Amino acid sequence: MYTASAAFHQAVQRGAPQRALLIFDDAFFTNEDINVEQGIEFTDTFNEETDLSIGQALSNQIRFTLFNDDSLLYSYSFGEFTATIGAKVSESTYKQRAPVVAISDRNTYYGNTVYPYLTRNGATVSGVTFPVHGIFILDDTVHVFGRKGYYAAFSDSTGARKSIATNAFMMNKASRLDNTGMYYNSASRTMREYLGGTVGMYEFVPLGVFTAVRPNVAELIEIDFTCDDRMQLFDKDMPEDFTVEYPITIKNLLKALCDYVKVECGADDFINADAEIPEEPEALKKATMRQVVAWIAEAACANARFDREGVLRLIWLNSTGQRFSERQYMEFNPYWYTVPKVDKLYNRDTNENLEAIAGTGKQGYLIQDNPLIAIESRDFEITLQPVSFEGKPGDTVTFTVSAQVIRVSDGSEEEEAQDAEEDKTIKYQWQKKDLEAGTWADIEDEKENTYTFTAQEDDDGSRYRCKITYNGRDRYSNGVSVTFPDEEESGEGGS
Repeated sequence: MYTASAAFHQAVQRGAPQRALLIFDDAFFTNEDINVEQGIEFTDTFNEETDLSIGQALSNQIRFTLFNDDSLLYSYSFGEFTATIGAKVSESTYKQRAPVVAISDRNTYYGNTVYPYLTRNGATVSGVTFPVHGIFILDDTVHVFGRKGYYAAFSDSTGARKSIATNAFMMNKASRLDNTGMYYNSASRTMREYLGGTVGMYEFVPLGVFTAVRPNVAELIEIDFTCDDRMQLFDKDMPEDFTVEYPITIKNLLKALCDYVKVECGADDFINADAEIPEEPEALKKATMRQVVAWIAEAACANARFDREGVLRLIWLNSTGQRFSERQYMEFNPYWYTVPKVDKLYNRDTNENLEAIAGTGKQGYLIQDNPLIAIESRDFEITLQPVSFEGKPGDTVTFTVSAQVIRVSDGSEEEEAQDAEEDKTIKYQWQKKDLEAGTWADIEDEKENTYTFTAQEDDDGSRYRCKITYNGRDRYSNGVSVTFPDEEESGEGGS
């Protein structure tokens, strides 16, 4: 989502004039070149699944139709461009001192049908030897148009001639920009349109950076384009010349992928960003670059997509602060779109039913077979020590458990055993069983591996156990009964 000004929203609501602008390196397309009656269809994708899910590498798309006058589009190479849409937010007047007027933040240009054909702050601009019928200032480049076949470009800041590869399409634009002057500032996303003594101020919102492919079709008066954003650059198998040094963090792998396809990476701080990949996963060798980006997004509890400026982001739902008035009609139930923030991630191996857990929150999300998050088999060995008490009310009863966390690499070979008492991630919670209800309840404040209490008359027959938690997984010691033996017995009890 892109946040525009209140003036822009109001202009759209009241049906103010709108302008499309598609900016290529050496050309630009405006309303005069686009079949605006058919409109521009823009798809801003957040979810492609039936259910809302994370771990997607999403691509936005734009569709439009261009006029193909004299088949000139067949000679243009197209390529990457920035798409923007503007709405007229205000209008004022100016004194029409020439047939064509265009005023930038630095200079004033007058275009004439008689010599001098172009002036800059009152001085004649050399090199323009044709009657000027249109001026378009795009940041620092001044595009000057005559009738078909006449075109020149200059630097707005220096006035020097610019060497821009001319193409038949751009030279043909003059017939569509007759007596029109425009100044577009990409930094402020604004454009002033000078026409007949009236200057219209347009505010633009970017739609994204897309790639248009030169059509390979029979000669047509109009050509339809469907253009994907920069995500399509990842639609290729992992290349053999893509090399990184392992171990590598997940965020550095994402940056390396972006560097390879030459796009800006705008993701740095996210869940699992600093998690290390010890060696190249076998799955990466068989994946596409886009699938790897999706795995990274999944590990980050997010989706990957390019923003309106063409920067790769890892995103998830967030409040925009946007409020809809009674005049802005939308048919939806807000409850459908109430999505809690994921703060705990489970990555499960479907073959071994093992899992890795990231985060300590309550809003968990389960993913499966993500090769970028290391999954280790870890299990418990729990030993209950002998119970020490004399076996009658008033005596001290002590239950002790010890635990080891066993890490197994291949399901059988023991690699490492960690003493539970030395691992702060292991948590203990003693529980007592309600014999009538048959349920276990936590004993308040008893969260150590040893539980000690003074036996009471009503303890006879009670059962106790210890719940041991490691890395989000629970194990339980065997239940232990408290019994009072007959007086003639030895005085030792419990097992």
